[in-house]
Amino acid sequence: MAMFNHFPNYVWNLTVSIALASGVEIGEIGEIMDMCHSLLEKDKNGEDAGTRDFMVEWVRVADKLTAIATEEKAEGKLFSAGGKLKRAALYYILAERMLGRGDPERMVS
Repeated sequence: MAMFNHFPNYVWNLTVSIALASGVEIGEIGEIMDMCHSLLEKDKNGEDAGTRDFMVEWVRVADKLTAIATEEKAEGKLFSAGGKLKRAALYYILAERMLGRGDPERMVS
């Protein structure tokens, strides 16, 4: 599989490639592309200039999916909720890996 190459930043491209290779459904690729699109300008400022923004954007979408899944679970829509929680978990993991090992934002609760 060729690596996704949307950004000039290798680390960001690798993160998106991991997301795509982790079983994201075709209809959900747009969700990843929307997150990437909002970050394109920030990536032009240098290798690490927008890394925190990358993390914030992916956490924002993961939080949104988690909230929707919570509502769906309460309505008994467990299959749908489970899919959203799976994607949210992936986005949380990938967002956190963008920051340095000692960064205090890595374990924000």
